Amino acid sequence: IPPKGWFCQMRVTDASSAVTKLMKQAGCKMVCLGIESVAADTLKAFGKGQNPEQIKEGLDHLHEAGIETLPMTIAGADTDTFWSFFSGIRQLARWGVTYLQIAIMVPLPGTKMTARFIANERRFSQNLDRYNGMHVLLKPKKMSKIGVWMALYLVTIWFYFFAGNGRRLFKKHFRFYLKMIKAAFLQVLKEPWQAIKERFASD
Repeated sequence: IPPKGWFCQMRVTDASSAVTKLMKQAGCKMVCLGIESVAADTLKAFGKGQNPEQIKEGLDHLHEAGIETLPMTIAGADTDTFWSFFSGIRQLARWGVTYLQIAIMVPLPGTKMTARFIANERRFSQNLDRYNGMHVLLKPKKMSKIGVWMALYLVTIWFYFFAGNGRRLFKKHFRFYLKMIKAAFLQVLKEPWQAIKERFASD
């Protein structure tokens, strides 16, 4: 076992009480979970094969075992509005998740979802350099591109600076937060218009 422990990625439906206890005994410190959403209709659209109740149950087992959690979520689903997405993140905060990752939906080549977009003549960027979860590549049905951008950046800021666990992390890692904020601002200030333009480019 590594002296400082280890972390991994797993399906939340595999996080049973017995499994999480064994993981803790083996030195697991944190688990990344590709839950995408806690909304039943969005989970169905993504074909996740899990429901909100199963997500909460898995999170509860991990927290009871003393393992930190990092749910990975997706902004920009056709089933979401900005406020429904924000509501889902607030639910995760109430369920006590330790960290949070938000990525913008990416129409990955070869997937069933991307095939549906093409069949329905949905326009999205073909520039693979932007397929990193940070660019708005496709306008969802119920949200503007600006709304997707806000779901990524503003909701992330809310979680890490205003939500319960976020405030505790801020106090614990204050210097790291300052370095992260400084790096982000310097990147944008170098070429502010180019940085904004790239986030919404459709080519």
